Amino acid sequence: MATEPVAWKTEVESVQADGNLPITARCSRILMILMQSGMAYVAKLTPKLMLIHKMNRSGQMISVGDVHSNGLTMSQIGFSKAKLGESVCFELPVDHMAKEEVLQANKSLSDLSENMVSKPLGTERFASVSTSHTTAFLKAVEQSCRTTEEELSVNGFLSMETMVQKGDDLKQLITEGWDWICIRSEVEKALPNLPAFLQQALNSDHAVKTGANELEIACAIASVYMMQPDSAKDLKKAQ
Repeated sequence: MATEPVAWKTEVESVQADGNLPITARCSRILMILMQSGMAYVAKLTPKLMLIHKMNRSGQMISVGDVHSNGLTMSQIGFSKAKLGESVCFELPVDHMAKEEVLQANKSLSDLSENMVSKPLGTERFASVSTSHTTAFLKAVEQSCRTTEEELSVNGFLSMETMVQKGDDLKQLITEGWDWICIRSEVEKALPNLPAFLQQALNSDHAVKTGANELEIACAIASVYMMQPDSAKDLKKAQ
């Protein structure tokens, strides 16, 4: 006998497929369903607990250049916990191979950036689908990663000791963290396309402000197309 789908899964799938609602509204409803069903919770997390989800920014994860240029802007105006926006992450998979894929994706990102973003530290328990650039920068500051931003550089590297002297929220964000909506690993296992969908909604504001490059646009279209049911795939709706 086939196992009946759990109520939250059916509700999430229904909302995700509702093309009459804007993507941001669908995202809010899905998060509410998960919170109410106990499949998501709020926790105060520090950057060293966080990796970047491999589906963030349609699989591109982050733009390392944006991490440091945005970090420079935040440093100039002052880091503010109140201005972070909605932070959402998934628990790392329980399955060893699935977890290893996330770790390797983040290690490769650090290697390709030549240490401009942190390697996995072994402390991480979650993977972000929003606030990823800010979190990556804060983690890079804590780990004294390399930077090409002269205004932030101390002999070519980020210096937490120097940067906290401005007296803004930087030290608090790094050492104490802030509130995240954490989605349980069972959700991603049951709905493997959900992280890609949520990151698209949650990062839409960032995409409007910075503009997506051609590769990100192509990946986003492919991602939306793949999220459509096999019986109703429509390339025009994905564009």
